[in-house]
Amino acid sequence: MTNFSYLYDFVRTQVKLLGELGGVNGRARQLMINALSNSLAILRDSVTVFFREGKTYDLAIDEDTDIDGVPDATLSQQVVLNIRKVNKLFAEAEKLIEARTTNDPCENCNLSDCCQRAGWLCSPVGHDLSQMGALLTATDAIQMHAGKFLHGDICMYDVAELILDEVGVAKEYLHMIESFSIANCEDVSIAEMEVVAERRDLIEGEIDDLLVVLRDRYDLELVVANLPVVVVDDEDYEV
Repeated sequence: MTNFSYLYDFVRTQVKLLGELGGVNGRARQLMINALSNSLAILRDSVTVFFREGKTYDLAIDEDTDIDGVPDATLSQQVVLNIRKVNKLFAEAEKLIEARTTNDPCENCNLSDCCQRAGWLCSPVGHDLSQMGALLTATDAIQMHAGKFLHGDICMYDVAELILDEVGVAKEYLHMIESFSIANCEDVSIAEMEVVAERRDLIEGEIDDLLVVLRDRYDLELVVANLPVVVVDDEDYEV
């Protein structure tokens, strides 16, 4: 069980994070949507959970639980307020996801396939420097969000699992960047690629530090089913 208030804060800021990743499209965006959808499902199951003076209580499991003398009416009112907050957040998230995926050809994409759609982050076709920047910025934003909660004073196991989901998305973004090369990027110099590589290494170091904490403190390990890295050398491809 987890603390509803802490979990709500995590998911609320995760919704905000998705809204800020405007430069991310295709599978890259879908991976973050999947992580958010999982977080929302966990949140909805936690509306009856309370954390008070180091103890966790779930009113759905034991209706007769006495939470340090707090009146039942007060607890019931808090559950109703929690449900209202969750419903409002769900509506906000659904509106955001709909705006991001309307007419999106990647909405029902099989993440194991390799796309040939020019200009999409998950495709090896039509890359440019701005796309690399978008992926790096998104990856950095994710690791900062995850780190804020992982290093918090009351990061419980359930939230740590959701953080692992986020870190997995960040790792996939870094893997996507590996498919960028001089051969398939438009107007990108070797010097610019070196700057990207340096920034990528710094961000990956931060993410690896988060993985160490998740492993050592929560015994959580990341299993990444990496997308294939494909480099296109032939300019005569079909889109």
